[in-house]
Amino acid sequence: MRTRLPFVAFFLLAALVARPAHSQDRPPRSGGDLTTLSLEDLMSVDVSVTSAARRSQRLNDVASAIYVLTADDIRRSGARSIPDALRLVPGMQVAQMDADKWGVSSRGFNGRFSNKLLVLMDGRTIYTPLFSGVIWELHQALPEDIERIEVIRGPGASLWGSNAVNGVINIITKSATATQGGLATAGAGTHDRGFGSLRWGGKLGDSTYYRASIEGSHRTALARYDEGSSPAGVNNGSFGLRLDSQEGANTYHLSAGHTAGSAGEVPNRFSLTTPFKTPFRNRVSVESTHVLGRWTHALSERSEIEVQSYASRERGDLHAVSTLATTFDMELQHRFAWGDRHNLVWGTGYRIRETQLAPREDIVFDPQTRTTGVFSAFIQDEIALVPKHLRLTVGSRIEHHHFTGVNVQPNARLSWTPNDRHSVWGSIARAVRTPSVGETDGRRVTADIRVDTGTGLPILFENRGTPMSRNEKITAFEAGYRVRVDPRLFADVATFYNIYDDLLGTTVGGSQLVVGPPMHILVPLGMRSINRGRAYGFELATEWQPFNNLRLRASYSLLRMSIESSDAAALREAPGKNPRHQAFAHASYDVSPTVKLDAVLRGVSPLTGYGAVQGYVTGDLRVAWQPVERVEISLAGTNLIGGERVEFVPDLLSVVPAKVGPTVYGKIAVRF
Repeated sequence: MRTRLPFVAFFLLAALVARPAHSQDRPPRSGGDLTTLSLEDLMSVDVSVTSAARRSQRLNDVASAIYVLTADDIRRSGARSIPDALRLVPGMQVAQMDADKWGVSSRGFNGRFSNKLLVLMDGRTIYTPLFSGVIWELHQALPEDIERIEVIRGPGASLWGSNAVNGVINIITKSATATQGGLATAGAGTHDRGFGSLRWGGKLGDSTYYRASIEGSHRTALARYDEGSSPAGVNNGSFGLRLDSQEGANTYHLSAGHTAGSAGEVPNRFSLTTPFKTPFRNRVSVESTHVLGRWTHALSERSEIEVQSYASRERGDLHAVSTLATTFDMELQHRFAWGDRHNLVWGTGYRIRETQLAPREDIVFDPQTRTTGVFSAFIQDEIALVPKHLRLTVGSRIEHHHFTGVNVQPNARLSWTPNDRHSVWGSIARAVRTPSVGETDGRRVTADIRVDTGTGLPILFENRGTPMSRNEKITAFEAGYRVRVDPRLFADVATFYNIYDDLLGTTVGGSQLVVGPPMHILVPLGMRSINRGRAYGFELATEWQPFNNLRLRASYSLLRMSIESSDAAALREAPGKNPRHQAFAHASYDVSPTVKLDAVLRGVSPLTGYGAVQGYVTGDLRVAWQPVERVEISLAGTNLIGGERVEFVPDLLSVVPAKVGPTVYGKIAVRF
């Protein structure tokens, strides 16, 4: 009952501040910026998304569990990073592990490098081939430059490829055309000791627009859970350039960026003598550079062809490994309408990656340089069985992967929209997660050290990478319902049942007595496709705008998971590494035309698989003042309720958990 009281108080407060004196009707603002419209206005226009079909669709027509964070949502949340903004998406598991490190996943399997979630930024895949996860500190964008973030919960592999198992995050930035003129931001706070950015947009010729931006920040490190001293802080800097042009039927896009950062952390050093595991202060650095180009040609009003290519280079100097990954990707896709009932999209692509791995501390790789290639082709057809009401979407992606050969990932989706108020959908899909270079080529000499109670000798556990030819697989069943109760009240519910096969599990080999020095017991561990699992649950999201100046949003998600192994001698997968219950409530209140207030309340249940991770309820608050049209001054506080806490325990790389606590920062943004 105690955890429910803050939620009740939150909605009572929202009702009190929504007094009629500030709720007089105001006409919708002009222009094409949907983020400035009320919910009633949004429901009366064709709000479109692109991630579910690789073409523009009305949100109400999408047969997927999809949620959109608009530019206004991100700005008013006060989030200083993309993962922090993703906390507002129903069904997403987001945990802060350090000052700049995050675990982000959808519907389970969260971790430092969540390998069942595909993340795109302006069409570019940004996961690292080392662990098939995302190094979030390498991929940031100015909050003012993000147009929207589209999040699909559930498989998206039929269009986007392997690793889109539990979801797809598509981060879409604003065009250079929409960011003309100058923008300068600066701020500081208790954790963000200093940050700032400068952006300028201009025009080249009659139809070409450009944008250039630079930003930097310094954050203090978070306190450790079981170690008194904290590591050094976090320094990040980035530079970006974008050009957009349109000439007749042709649209051109070119973007490039460079990000570099360094951060302190507290990893563990293992030893065969007491105390066996010793934390030490260390500093790591990361760096990323990319160039992306895209050409779109309208063949007719109903047909369009698009060619995209990008190259990227990522370097990470971590305490356990030093990695350098170079990627080149090219893709072609064609969208067209066939008759009155078919909308087809098909495409093909090739991606090649070279990963260079240098051993550090207790990890070695064989080989140290690995080149992998993926060839892919996909096709999807949206069929209007009953025009404007009943749609069937079928499609599949075929890939040939370096490790696992040919993979087929089909899906079928059905949506029924009897009218503009109701939408019902269901789907069945198959997706795979391909092995990463770290899993196949890595060998961790000291995965853990314990003491044998019988002999008193130390036990050294050694992880050994295993060349694999099998993918982790999912068969997902989903269904959902969207309803507009009235012009100002909207609800969305999505349910799912996932069946996982050939999940990687840890096998235990025969122990060996090693004379030493010192004398110890060696236990080899291996990775095999021996686990299977089940996951089911639902996500409920509601949005209510009782007055033009007040918008209320709330969500609740339930996740139940179980994992079993076909090897009785294998290490058991610890249950409860993902929260069973999550909820949030967000109130956006325009006190006046120049003063805006936002309050967020979040609750997360315990991670029972980690003793240090308890459930928590916390709140964020932001107030913004616009003294003149081009200046905004804001003050934001995060994690203001509940004190310090551990949100996750990294289990891939052995580091001491960090504690997340209250922070406050002020910011000024000036447009010129």
